[in-house]
Amino acid sequence: MRLRAPLLALALVSLATACREDVLLPPLEVEPPLFAFSLYLEDGQLKPNADVLLVRRPKHLEHVYAHSRAEDKEEHESARAVQLFGIIEAEFKDAGVYVANQVVSLRCAAVELPDCVPRWSFIDELLGPGDGPGSRRLRQALADSFEKTARQRGMENTLVLATVNVLLTRGMLKSALGNVAAAEARAVRAEHRAMVEGPGEGAPAPRQAVTPVKTPAPAQATPVPAPASLPPSPGLVQALTGNNPTPQVAPGPRLPRDVVVKQEVPKELRTTRPIGSSPSQNAQIQADVQYLQNLGATNIRVNQQQLTVENRQRVGINRPDLQFDYNGRRYHVEYDTPVSGRGPSHQSRATSNDSNAEIILLIVR
Repeated sequence: MRLRAPLLALALVSLATACREDVLLPPLEVEPPLFAFSLYLEDGQLKPNADVLLVRRPKHLEHVYAHSRAEDKEEHESARAVQLFGIIEAEFKDAGVYVANQVVSLRCAAVELPDCVPRWSFIDELLGPGDGPGSRRLRQALADSFEKTARQRGMENTLVLATVNVLLTRGMLKSALGNVAAAEARAVRAEHRAMVEGPGEGAPAPRQAVTPVKTPAPAQATPVPAPASLPPSPGLVQALTGNNPTPQVAPGPRLPRDVVVKQEVPKELRTTRPIGSSPSQNAQIQADVQYLQNLGATNIRVNQQQLTVENRQRVGINRPDLQFDYNGRRYHVEYDTPVSGRGPSHQSRATSNDSNAEIILLIVR
C-alpha cells in the first residue's frame, strides 16, 4: 500500500486493512512525561509524527480532549486543544472513509484479498486499554465515517451495523457480534464475486441463496417513540426516591463568568424547547417534564441558566438541560450520550455554583 498521509492515518489504515507495509508504532506510554502543547505543536503546526505519539499517550489524549470541550473556547489553551484534537479526529475520519472504500471496492468484490477484511482490533492496539471520553470520541468518529461511506457505496445494511458495533465496543471482536460481522462479510463478498465473475464457458451454475446471519437486536434502528409513550427516565425516578444513581461531587472553584453573573432571575421560557439536536433526548426530556408535573415538582425550567431553589437567584450562565424543585430541594438534570463525556464537567460546574443542589446525570442513546 502506498498512501501519502500523516503517520497516524497511515498506521490506522495499515492496521485496519492488514496491509503489509511496516508502520513502526512508538511504545504505549501509560505514564507519559509532563504534558505540554509544545510536545505536539510548533508555531501552530503539528510536529512530525506527533499525531501518533499523542494517541500512544492516553493520559495526554484525554487531557487534550477535556480542554477541547471547555466552555471558554477563547482561552489560549482551549484553542490549542481544539486544534490538536481536531487534527487527530480528522485523521480517524479519513481512515474510516479509506477502509470503507477498500472493503466495498470492485477489487475486493471480485476476489478476497487479505487487505479486503478489516482487522478492527487495531483500534485497541493503537489506543491501548484506556476507555476515556477522548478515546471513545475517536472510535465514534471512525465508526461514523466508515458507516456513512459504506452506505454510500452500497454495503449491506446488516453488515454495516454489525461492523460498526464491533468497532465501537472494546473487546468484542471475539464475541458473537464479531463472528456475525465476519460471517456477514464472507457472505456478502461471496455473492458479489458471483455477480462479478458471471457465467463461465459451460452452463452457469445456479446461484446459491446466501442465508443471512441474524444480528443482535441493537443492529436494527428503532424510531424514537412519541413523548407520550415514553416512560420517565429510570435514573430520575430513582433519584427522587432518595437513591440518586449519580454520585455527587464536592464543589470546586467557580468560573469567573459565573461569579459575576447578575442575580436577577430571567423569565421562564416554554418547557417544550429542545435541549439539542438529538430527537431521542428531546423526546425523553419531555416525558420527564410530564412526569415531574404529575409528581408536583415546581419551578421546572428547560435549557435555561442555573437558578437556586425556589428560583431565588441566578448563580451561573451555564444552562442545565432540566432543573426543578421537589420536596424543598433544587435538582439539575443533564442528558448525555454514551460517548460525549460532557456530563461530569457539567455536574462539577453546577455543583460549584450551588452546593445545595442535587445533580442527576442521564444517558440517552
